Amino acid sequence: MRSAERIRTLLILLLAGMLLASCAGGRLNDGYEKSAIVPDAPDMVVRVALGDDTPSGRYYYDPAEMSFAVGESVRFELIGEDEFHTFTIRELDIDTAVNARETKILDVVFDSPGEYILVCIPHETLGMTGIITVR
Repeated sequence: MRSAERIRTLLILLLAGMLLASCAGGRLNDGYEKSAIVPDAPDMVVRVALGDDTPSGRYYYDPAEMSFAVGESVRFELIGEDEFHTFTIRELDIDTAVNARETKILDVVFDSPGEYILVCIPHETLGMTGIITVR
Protein backbone atom coordinates (compact mmCIF):
# COMPACT_ATOMS: atom_id res chain seq x y z
CA MET A 1 0.00 0.00 0.00
CA ARG A 2 1.34 3.43 -0.85
CA SER A 3 1.94 6.09 1.76
CA ALA A 4 -1.02 8.28 0.70
CA GLU A 5 -3.38 5.29 0.80
CA ARG A 6 -2.13 4.36 4.28
CA ILE A 7 -2.70 7.86 5.55
CA ARG A 8 -6.21 7.96 4.08
CA THR A 9 -7.04 4.55 5.60
CA LEU A 10 -5.73 5.64 9.01
CA LEU A 11 -7.76 8.87 8.87
CA ILE A 12 -10.92 6.94 8.01
CA LEU A 13 -10.32 4.51 10.89
CA LEU A 14 -9.60 7.39 13.26
CA LEU A 15 -12.80 9.22 12.28
CA ALA A 16 -14.85 6.04 12.59
CA GLY A 17 -13.42 5.42 16.07
CA MET A 18 -14.17 8.97 17.16
CA LEU A 19 -17.74 8.66 15.90
CA LEU A 20 -18.28 5.40 17.79
CA ALA A 21 -16.78 6.84 20.97
CA SER A 22 -19.01 9.91 20.82
CA CYS A 23 -22.11 7.73 20.41
CA ALA A 24 -21.27 5.48 23.37
CA GLY A 25 -20.20 7.97 26.04
CA GLY A 26 -22.38 8.54 29.10
CA ARG A 27 -25.11 6.03 28.35
CA LEU A 28 -26.45 3.08 30.25
CA ASN A 29 -26.03 -0.26 28.60
CA ASP A 30 -29.68 -0.26 27.57
CA GLY A 31 -29.51 3.13 25.83
CA TYR A 32 -30.69 5.53 28.53
CA GLU A 33 -28.74 8.71 29.27
CA LYS A 34 -27.24 9.12 32.71
CA SER A 35 -25.24 11.97 34.14
CA ALA A 36 -22.58 9.62 35.49
CA ILE A 37 -20.75 6.86 33.66
CA VAL A 38 -20.93 3.51 35.42
CA PRO A 39 -17.46 2.12 36.07
CA ASP A 40 -16.47 -1.33 34.83
CA ALA A 41 -16.59 -2.61 38.41
CA PRO A 42 -19.84 -1.46 40.07
CA ASP A 43 -20.01 -0.80 43.81
CA MET A 44 -22.72 -3.45 44.14
CA VAL A 45 -24.35 -6.26 42.14
CA VAL A 46 -28.02 -6.97 42.85
CA ARG A 47 -29.83 -9.97 41.38
CA VAL A 48 -33.52 -9.25 40.87
CA ALA A 49 -35.99 -11.99 39.96
CA LEU A 50 -38.86 -10.77 37.81
CA GLY A 51 -41.32 -13.37 38.96
CA ASP A 52 -44.60 -14.76 37.80
CA ASP A 53 -46.19 -17.57 39.78
CA THR A 54 -48.51 -18.98 37.14
CA PRO A 55 -50.73 -21.07 39.43
CA SER A 56 -51.20 -18.25 41.97
CA GLY A 57 -51.31 -15.39 39.48
CA ARG A 58 -48.82 -13.48 41.66
CA TYR A 59 -46.35 -11.13 39.94
CA TYR A 60 -43.38 -9.77 41.90
CA TYR A 61 -39.83 -8.44 42.09
CA ASP A 62 -37.50 -10.26 44.44
CA PRO A 63 -36.24 -8.22 46.19
CA ALA A 64 -39.04 -5.66 45.97
CA GLU A 65 -37.39 -3.15 48.31
CA MET A 66 -33.84 -1.96 47.74
CA SER A 67 -31.74 0.80 49.28
CA PHE A 68 -28.63 2.51 47.89
CA ALA A 69 -26.43 5.50 48.69
CA VAL A 70 -26.28 8.58 46.48
CA GLY A 71 -23.47 8.13 43.95
CA GLU A 72 -23.40 4.35 44.32
CA SER A 73 -23.01 2.40 41.08
CA VAL A 74 -25.27 -0.65 40.93
CA ARG A 75 -25.29 -3.50 38.44
CA PHE A 76 -28.72 -5.09 38.32
CA GLU A 77 -28.92 -8.66 37.03
CA LEU A 78 -32.54 -8.85 35.93
CA ILE A 79 -33.73 -12.46 35.72
CA GLY A 80 -36.97 -13.07 33.84
CA GLU A 81 -39.05 -16.09 34.74
CA ASP A 82 -41.77 -17.42 32.43
CA GLU A 83 -43.25 -14.18 31.07
CA PHE A 84 -42.20 -10.84 29.59
CA HIS A 85 -41.59 -8.15 32.24
CA THR A 86 -40.13 -4.67 32.54
CA PHE A 87 -37.90 -3.05 35.13
CA THR A 88 -39.24 0.49 34.98
CA ILE A 89 -38.48 3.54 37.13
CA ARG A 90 -40.37 6.35 35.43
CA GLU A 91 -38.81 9.17 37.50
CA LEU A 92 -35.35 8.12 36.29
CA ASP A 93 -36.33 7.33 32.67
CA ILE A 94 -35.32 3.68 33.13
CA ASP A 95 -37.39 1.16 31.19
CA THR A 96 -35.70 -2.18 30.52
CA ALA A 97 -37.58 -5.05 28.89
CA VAL A 98 -36.77 -8.60 29.99
CA ASN A 99 -38.08 -11.53 27.97
CA ALA A 100 -39.07 -14.87 29.48
CA ARG A 101 -36.08 -16.88 30.75
CA GLU A 102 -33.69 -14.06 29.86
CA THR A 103 -31.14 -12.29 32.06
CA LYS A 104 -30.34 -8.66 31.36
CA ILE A 105 -27.67 -6.48 32.90
CA LEU A 106 -28.56 -2.89 33.80
CA ASP A 107 -25.92 -0.53 35.21
CA VAL A 108 -27.13 2.54 37.11
CA VAL A 109 -25.56 5.29 39.20
CA PHE A 110 -28.08 6.84 41.57
CA ASP A 111 -27.42 10.60 41.52
CA SER A 112 -30.29 11.95 43.64
CA PRO A 113 -31.78 10.92 46.97
CA GLY A 114 -35.41 9.89 47.16
CA GLU A 115 -37.87 7.04 46.91
CA TYR A 116 -38.43 5.70 43.43
CA ILE A 117 -41.29 3.43 42.44
CA LEU A 118 -40.29 0.34 40.47
CA VAL A 119 -42.97 -1.14 38.21
CA CYS A 120 -43.48 -3.82 35.60
CA ILE A 121 -45.58 -1.99 33.01
CA PRO A 122 -47.67 -4.99 31.86
CA HIS A 123 -48.21 -6.24 35.44
CA GLU A 124 -48.33 -3.01 37.47
CA THR A 125 -52.08 -3.25 38.07
CA LEU A 126 -51.53 -6.85 39.24
CA GLY A 127 -49.20 -5.65 42.00
CA MET A 128 -45.76 -6.04 40.40
CA THR A 129 -44.18 -3.00 42.02
CA GLY A 130 -41.27 -2.21 44.30
CA ILE A 131 -39.46 0.68 45.96
CA ILE A 132 -35.88 1.85 45.55
CA THR A 133 -34.68 4.18 48.27
CA VAL A 134 -31.62 6.35 47.61
CA ARG A 135 -30.22 7.98 50.73
